[in-house]
Amino acid sequence: MKRERVMKTTQKIWAVLIPAALMIGSPLAVAQVHDFETIQLEQPEKVEKQSLASWHGKKVALRGRDVVSFSQDSGPVKGSKKFVVEWDNTQWRFSSEANRDAFKINPEKYIPEFGGWCPVALSQGELKVGRTNQFTRIEDKLYMNFNKRARERFATNPDDYILKAQVAW
Repeated sequence: MKRERVMKTTQKIWAVLIPAALMIGSPLAVAQVHDFETIQLEQPEKVEKQSLASWHGKKVALRGRDVVSFSQDSGPVKGSKKFVVEWDNTQWRFSSEANRDAFKINPEKYIPEFGGWCPVALSQGELKVGRTNQFTRIEDKLYMNFNKRARERFATNPDDYILKAQVAW
């Protein structure tokens, strides 16, 4: 699946670049290049690096939800004060010892992409914290969305939103 997403993204990029390159010698080349430059200028500006992960510095990450449970059939469940890991200057709570131990072994496998910020908002150069009840899992990656509308927009074309959010991030 990841390879397919990369290939689709690459195809989209080449779909713009190849026609522009082929038209360099034609009278329409100026218009083609101008349109391409306009597209580039419309890309979101990079989000200032003042923003760390959305949980950074908070006492408890993800409002106490067990981040490992987002990848399980049960969906997100509340973590317990009995099963805690201190990671990235924040307390992460888990619903079971097994989930806590899985996180300890490989936290990056479970933490939300883009530091928990909404990829739709990031794609527009904005920072909005993703909500624990508005998330999407794609290829074993967790994306937190700001609200239901952002989650629905993200679902229409996740590859584009992810690409634009990566540029901004």
